[in-house]
Amino acid sequence: MDFSIPFDITARARGQAVLKRVAFWETLRPWFLSKGYTLYALHCRHSGRSEKLPEPVCSFPIFGDIDGEAPDHPYAYFGMDEEETAALEAYAADKTSGCSPPYPPLFAPFQARIFFAQDAHKRHVAIRVVKDATEEYRILRYLSKQDDLLSSEGFQCVLPVLDMLQYGKYWFVVMPRWGTSYGESGFPTVRACLRYMECCLTGMAFLHRHRIAHADIRISNTLTNHFGSEQYRMASSNLRDALHRQDRISHAIIDFDRARMLPPGIDYLDAAYVRGWHPLNPPSAGELLYDPFVRDVGTLGGMFCFRFQGLIEDMPLMAPFLDRMVTIDIQQRFTAAKALDFLHHVLRASLAYDQLSCRPAVWLIGSCEDDRWSDLPHEFVEQWATYCAPRHTATAVFLHGICKTQAGWQLVRASRHIGRFIRIEL
Repeated sequence: MDFSIPFDITARARGQAVLKRVAFWETLRPWFLSKGYTLYALHCRHSGRSEKLPEPVCSFPIFGDIDGEAPDHPYAYFGMDEEETAALEAYAADKTSGCSPPYPPLFAPFQARIFFAQDAHKRHVAIRVVKDATEEYRILRYLSKQDDLLSSEGFQCVLPVLDMLQYGKYWFVVMPRWGTSYGESGFPTVRACLRYMECCLTGMAFLHRHRIAHADIRISNTLTNHFGSEQYRMASSNLRDALHRQDRISHAIIDFDRARMLPPGIDYLDAAYVRGWHPLNPPSAGELLYDPFVRDVGTLGGMFCFRFQGLIEDMPLMAPFLDRMVTIDIQQRFTAAKALDFLHHVLRASLAYDQLSCRPAVWLIGSCEDDRWSDLPHEFVEQWATYCAPRHTATAVFLHGICKTQAGWQLVRASRHIGRFIRIEL
């Protein structure tokens, strides 16, 4: 058997390239079956618009009903209620003008690097391709040995690794299939919002304790322990709402292709190798070195601002919580563990049961640079004034503006290098 992969696993595919990758996975079906995994069936839908541009391929499970019983951790709840199933079928009929069958239950769009399957017990899993001897492989191998990720008691909110199968210079990493957690309206109660933040901080604190900096925290790199048919917005699913209200929902951090595991005693990395730009996080102003753990917290805080800043109207303590996560004063910024402690013992403790059970009144897309204190009572602002994040200096704003372009970023970094030798601080 040829143990090679005939495409770049990190590159996106379009058109006919998708079908070539579909063919690759199909050739592996007997190999995975010999390892105890049955790959989902594949379905390629054509609309007749163009033979060169087929409709997106989807995959769906071969075994089992769509109504899932309560699973054992770390496997996810799955399924949809009757109303959502009917809506999905209507959506599919409308999209295809009746010329193709509806999408199958529990289907997922095809992703070249990730494929779904069922194990010998018909449990749903996701299989990710990882190249050998990379930082991603090293981190996933390390996580596969952390038994506390497999325990429902004190789950650390990082998606666990169940199995690793070697395939030449590659590894197929097996994890439980969980669902997306997209959508600002995907949380039916204030308690559900806090649960999401708690899980993200728990996962980040766990990673940081183990010296792993994620470096790519974003909404799409978190999952929820419930999935259905991915074309339907599971974040606003009635079944998921019920699971939220029963306190059965958990969330987990995924995706370590940009992560780094730092040796003990090494707290800073060369900023030249950081991808992405963020106005509150080094190396956004051309810094030469940066603390990746501090940067993780700032990025997560920015994500919380985006999703949950509207909760300040009902929970004023969200203002000091968010400000201390995204403050530009790096020495004052929360660690993940301290942010989690604040959420547990200050923010959540301040809310009565009926407040936790209410549906969030306001969904407001926020920014880390917003003033979160302007509409709060004067007495409250004075009480929590030490948590109020300082504004950027004029120099910082100027440098951030320059560094938004690659050429400007390189220019500032070169100036910093020169300044090191002549002892000028920029």
